[in-house]
Amino acid sequence: MAGLERRKTRHPHAAGYLEPAEVLAHAMRGRYSTWTRIRVNLQHVPEGLRPTQESLDPDEKILSSS
Repeated sequence: MAGLERRKTRHPHAAGYLEPAEVLAHAMRGRYSTWTRIRVNLQHVPEGLRPTQESLDPDEKILSSS
């Protein structure tokens, strides 16, 4: 959720259009770990204000199998 707040700070005009029901948090479970995926529905944000897709949040830890 902290990553979502950082994104809202970077895109305040778009964040003003978001409604609570448009932020979906899913607990994901892998074999050895769990993580939370946050999805944001931008349907109420006007096309011109929608931010582009960004890379993963810097706090995101990517697990690679060796």
